[in-house]
Amino acid sequence: GQCALCRAPVPRGFIFNPEVVEQSTDEEKDEEEEEEESYKWYYEGRGGGWWEYDERTSEELESKFSSSSSSTPERQMELMIAGYIYIIDLDTMVQKRKVAQHIQRKIKRDRNISDKRGVAGIKSNRNRTDRGANNNNNNNNNNNN
Repeated sequence: GQCALCRAPVPRGFIFNPEVVEQSTDEEKDEEEEEEESYKWYYEGRGGGWWEYDERTSEELESKFSSSSSSTPERQMELMIAGYIYIIDLDTMVQKRKVAQHIQRKIKRDRNISDKRGVAGIKSNRNRTDRGANNNNNNNNNNNN
């Protein structure tokens, strides 16, 4: 198989025999907490709601955003995201595929939001457990009738 984000090959036994690269230290945890308070980048989903960009894309967006001002003439950039080239416009805060520019999605820069649907198209665990809890409640209600 292939990685959904970068399309790099994933070895067959990777899921059952993952390699732990390193464990987090207290210092790294402090840095992660600082990152949670920093700005993150989001794009609007097709069915509504906000999805967080993957870490690499967020860093590139933040770098371009920080290095330019509203008076900078070139506030657009091209990024490869999940195998497609997107044009990101920081003035209008939209993204569009280079080959289908009539289709646009809103983007935003915000602090860590509580209602994000997931990261880079992968639903967050919170959404999965909420949905599972709702299904269990529905099943219990059906059994009571």
